[in-house]
Amino acid sequence: MYNVVPYRSQMGNKSMKVVLIGIAGTSKDFLLSLPALKCFLYQDNYINDNVDIILKQYYYISPECIKERSKKILNDIKKENPDIVGFSCYVWNIEAIKIISDKLKKEYEDILVLLGGPEIAKEDIINGKFDDFKVDFLIFGEGEKPFLFLLKSIIASDEEQFRKIKGFAYRTSDTFFCSGEPDFIENIHNLPSPYFEGYVSDGLLSRPDIRASIETQRGCSFRCAYCFYHKNFPKIRYRDENMVIDEINYVHKKGIKAARILDANFLSDKDFAKKIIRGIIKYKIKMSLFIEALPQFVDEEISHLFGQYINISFENRITFGMGIQTLNEDSLKIIRRTIPLGYFENAFSLLQRQGVIIKTDVILGFPRETKETYFKIIEYVAEKMRYGTNVLSLALLRILPGSDMMEIANREGLKIDGRGNSQFVYSTPDLCRMDMLECLRINAAASRLLCPFDIKNRLKLRDIYFEVKDHLKVTNIQLLKYFADRFSEFLKDKDINYVKNDFPNAEDYYTRNIYNDIPDEWLIQKLKELKIKGIIVPAEEIF
Repeated sequence: MYNVVPYRSQMGNKSMKVVLIGIAGTSKDFLLSLPALKCFLYQDNYINDNVDIILKQYYYISPECIKERSKKILNDIKKENPDIVGFSCYVWNIEAIKIISDKLKKEYEDILVLLGGPEIAKEDIINGKFDDFKVDFLIFGEGEKPFLFLLKSIIASDEEQFRKIKGFAYRTSDTFFCSGEPDFIENIHNLPSPYFEGYVSDGLLSRPDIRASIETQRGCSFRCAYCFYHKNFPKIRYRDENMVIDEINYVHKKGIKAARILDANFLSDKDFAKKIIRGIIKYKIKMSLFIEALPQFVDEEISHLFGQYINISFENRITFGMGIQTLNEDSLKIIRRTIPLGYFENAFSLLQRQGVIIKTDVILGFPRETKETYFKIIEYVAEKMRYGTNVLSLALLRILPGSDMMEIANREGLKIDGRGNSQFVYSTPDLCRMDMLECLRINAAASRLLCPFDIKNRLKLRDIYFEVKDHLKVTNIQLLKYFADRFSEFLKDKDINYVKNDFPNAEDYYTRNIYNDIPDEWLIQKLKELKIKGIIVPAEEIF
């Protein structure tokens, strides 16, 4: 049984100190899961009386900064002199967390280290993925109840209770033992708000350009194979909509200018969603919102409510993320996402008319996808960028731990990139590595020409791009392929990933580094030259 040093004098009446570490996926976000966990735990009087819980939130750590930033986080932990350190693990931070936890356990064997979060899947635990991590405990699925029972069993030195914890794994020599299935909160309707309880600190909310995270529900009724969300949350549970409205009003009064709704499908219950939108319209909230939902849930009333919200103020924007992913019907069937294209067309039209910024998600690397079928989806979505301030989001398929995509990948012969812990698809039987690299470079060109970071230059570049495309009477793929090749020529003498043989870190490069490597001025000049000189773009009869 694991023991914790009891009743340390510097902690007053508290017998245990717990430090929870969150590392966000962007520079403007924080992890709401940690304040929510602390809020849940402190509803228990026993924990409130005996445990001092400290939250530490950090920005996204880029690959090139892992060593430096990990050292700082490690030093911050050591200053707190904790008994237990918990990390919230996501695909973007697991490498840094391994570095930090390994060094922490090497220096302080008595500190108990726990990992939880979406990156911790029961299948991976059983298969030994975490055996070489220098940690003591793992929590899979929803974290609140397992963590509560763990803390109680440690404080009470109750070994019998310790071994009955669900959704929990503990180390036995060189491996981990999983005790039971995940444990979930059955009803989240009346859960207290981490904002109102003060666990999302004013210091955190005062960070420059910080975006508030808002949870309205947990779960998803869809079963897309590449996603783990429906497995972590087996059914949809909804929070009190009035609590959600009040939280948005609360962060607005704190001066927050942007919020992200965390739900997989905000519109899963349209009446519930409409009540929330009406509520924030009533409060005249001035804030940009990011929402994700499936296209078939968008209707006239929803789109009109979005329009009303946007019209409150020039500050009000709604970015609506919806995934089309691929047009390949074989791929869609395999990944269990056979949403008719008509739903996407209807949603796009309704939202476009109301001034909603539409973020369209496309994923490269699905089973049965070929270069030709991938070019079709790029051709389709690139044309959707012609109007408004829409966003094109291009991603490489990542085989998430615990998702059904792991079994499908094995069955369909998908090859996983072995560099690091990324779990990105490297090639498939229908998309050899050479074709994959061509698609990735097309992605880079599309991202750079159609989706720069700042709206002003995005619109300028976009308009020139489509002006040239129409003048030359070429397809998007032809023009994007032309620029993908020009990028290679422009960057050939530079030591950057784009021109390296295997395009390492491509999935990260075309969303970050390319904006520095390819200047706006060069792009505009090339576009104008292409139009004036009438440079012939090679035709590819692929459609």
